[in-house]
Amino acid sequence: MGTVLRLLAAAIAIVALVVGAVAVAGWGMQTADRARAAATAPALAAGSSKVPAGDGWTAWGARSDGSPLRWDPCRTIAWVVRPDDPDWLVELADRALAQVGAAAGVDFTYVGRRDVGVGPAQRTADGPDWTPVVVTMTSPDEVDWLTDDDRALAVPVVVNGVFVTGQILLDRDADLATDFATRDGSWGATLLHEASHLVGLDHVEDPAQLLYPYPQPGPAALGDGDLRGLRALASDGSCLDPGPVADLGVETPSRR
Repeated sequence: MGTVLRLLAAAIAIVALVVGAVAVAGWGMQTADRARAAATAPALAAGSSKVPAGDGWTAWGARSDGSPLRWDPCRTIAWVVRPDDPDWLVELADRALAQVGAAAGVDFTYVGRRDVGVGPAQRTADGPDWTPVVVTMTSPDEVDWLTDDDRALAVPVVVNGVFVTGQILLDRDADLATDFATRDGSWGATLLHEASHLVGLDHVEDPAQLLYPYPQPGPAALGDGDLRGLRALASDGSCLDPGPVADLGVETPSRR
């Protein structure tokens, strides 16, 4: 593994009953030069050619009305961990999702441990509801979306311009502190970064922001630009309808 850590995030777009892989990016473990050389920039816009952005932030993509891709603010988003995940993951993920969700107008609620599929094994339907977001420890051996160079990966899933479920995958082999002590050396900072991807923020080129792709020294805290971006993702209160719950597969996203 390299000495420079990089985070990864992904978005997967699903339109009607067609599953389309869109992009993947996050915080990982490879050099910045190598990561940039491998990066792609697929279009995430859903009917709009302009991706919403501002001072220190960029959205994943746009809805047909030009607003950022986002979750339905009228829905509580359930999230789970898997049976073998450590207790500290629940504690750190709950704190990160609560902080990011509050800024972005997304209500995340922990609903327990479940033996669920991850990577391409995840489905989008859980009975009559959309599948809960899964936050879990894994490895490249289990999910090849996560490479030996990655610390973590976020995969929000988009149906008809609305996020409906997703995954935050953490590489269990990464040696990080189980706290929020530092930006470049803690799982807490990693979860804040990935949770921000999950609600709709993309990477930025400003190293002062937590959404910069390569972790920097300093406190494990969202930057001013990160916070502006999260607030920009917040809805005006109108509900968003992705259509009826459908049992769809999740394809391999291209890397961002």
